[in-house]
Amino acid sequence: LIIVFALYCAALAYLTLLKGIGATFDMTYAEYIKANSNVIPFFSFYVFITTPYKSAVVVKYFIINLAGNLLLFLPWGLLLPSIAGKLRSFGRFFVFTSIVIVIIELLQLFLMLGSADIEDYLLNIIGAVTGFSFTESSIFCTDRSKKAPRGGCFFHVSIPALRSVSALSSENGTISCGVSGCSPRSFSIHTMSYHVPNL
Repeated sequence: LIIVFALYCAALAYLTLLKGIGATFDMTYAEYIKANSNVIPFFSFYVFITTPYKSAVVVKYFIINLAGNLLLFLPWGLLLPSIAGKLRSFGRFFVFTSIVIVIIELLQLFLMLGSADIEDYLLNIIGAVTGFSFTESSIFCTDRSKKAPRGGCFFHVSIPALRSVSALSSENGTISCGVSGCSPRSFSIHTMSYHVPNL
């Protein structure tokens, strides 16, 4: 995983920074900074929606920008928590990832390698958090399965608004629940943990 993450970081550096080296612009440095910075969240969404005529090129660019920024940090969220134990905490992961994204955005702007856009940050962090959620679910299942009888994974389930719940234990250690009489007026929550064995 470390090698895969290193290769991903190299690709990330190329796409966000190195790719823009050598580009020239017919404007002053101050004009470049002003033209390539945006602090209005989802401004491109507003422009896209309010544009009366959308050509195929405009639609294509919008989709590529949206999907690209979402997917760019998805592998980051998938891989980083697996190789850095301290970053399995969502708070630490979120702060660290935010710092990395902001640094990249500022380098792009001040080194004239791209733009600094709050929208890029938001889409990047959404992609990273999405990857993190998948990774953490996998790690949780793996860790808990070591404590589960006959392998498998523990799940914690919340069952709201039930009048009656009947639970039957089968011979292989699983628990099946029969549910009847759901009450939409009740806000009480009944929780249970049960084990699903590996097939």
